[in-house]
Amino acid sequence: MATAAARELLADRTVFHLDEEQWQAFDAALSREARDVPGLAELMRTSTVLDEGP
Repeated sequence: MATAAARELLADRTVFHLDEEQWQAFDAALSREARDVPGLAELMRTSTVLDEGP
């Protein structure tokens, strides 16, 4: 029940408001060169409760 509610709430979030400090941190993170993160590819292939149907 809580998972479904969270899924619905976050699915509609397309705009996030950041103050200047948050924006600078976000922009810096996006500007960094990509790097391999051990286990990330496997994690992204793993099913989660968000993949389950209603």
